[in-house]
Amino acid sequence: PIATWGWLPLLAGVALQEATADRGANTTLKWPNDLLAGPEGHKAAGVLAQTSGEAVVIGVGLNVSTPADQLPFPTATSLKQAGAREVDRADLLVSILTCLDARLVQWEGARGDAAACGLADAYRAVCATIGQHVRVTTMDHRAITGVATGLDPDGRLIVASADADGGEAVIGAGDVEHLRPA
Repeated sequence: PIATWGWLPLLAGVALQEATADRGANTTLKWPNDLLAGPEGHKAAGVLAQTSGEAVVIGVGLNVSTPADQLPFPTATSLKQAGAREVDRADLLVSILTCLDARLVQWEGARGDAAACGLADAYRAVCATIGQHVRVTTMDHRAITGVATGLDPDGRLIVASADADGGEAVIGAGDVEHLRPA
């Protein structure tokens, strides 16, 4: 059902994390759509999803072996820079697609119910954002600072924050920054 499509980028993130986890780079996810790798949790990939009529197109940009001097910004990394063993791109692609297919079959079998198919728990288990102090810049340019406490049933980020009415904000889209202690 269309109402469950918000889980698709998170589903793709879980599949990407599963496919890269055993390659030695210690990968996690930053809500909603980034793959973090290595001990410093730098960005190794991004997942984008866009609707087109009755379809959702998912794209993944993954830095596989990009050298440090060719990465686009200081907090970017590649699987290789994050400590992954040599990665054959064809093998990695097959692994990502296999994981994506398995997750999609489960999700579709549960009619898009992320809790029933295990997707919600799988995402929470590898999400580095939950439990973190964060600053979220929303689509309307509001800044919400607080602690990411979890996901709602639609996959939206829940942030405990004095910036929000009732002390809690539910974020459907936005740029999340993990805040580190000074």
